[in-house]
Amino acid sequence: MSKPRGKIYQSQQMEQWITKELETTELGRYIGTRKNLFDLRRTAVVHNLHVLAKIFTYATEQSATLS
Repeated sequence: MSKPRGKIYQSQQMEQWITKELETTELGRYIGTRKNLFDLRRTAVVHNLHVLAKIFTYATEQSATLS
């Protein structure tokens, strides 16, 4: 059985409030090892994108000089 609209609206308001509180306080959403793992993966993705951009730039420069 589905929830009445009022209850859904209340739970949505609560979730939004919690999210806003987490953003404004110094306590983050991720703490400890989980945060470190998230940051490591995020940093690795950014690094990989930079490497791919350099490879792509080098390949396009080489093809332009050969033409």
